[in-house]
Amino acid sequence: MSIWLFRAGKQGEYENKFLQDKRVYLTCDNLNTD
Repeated sequence: MSIWLFRAGKQGEYENKFLQDKRVYLTCDNLNTD
């Protein structure tokens, strides 16, 4: 069995966007969170 761990930014700063959009993104310093 495989388990994947996705972190929403170094400190979880993108967690709300991931959950709201129901998507996982490859983040970068200039991710638009609006």
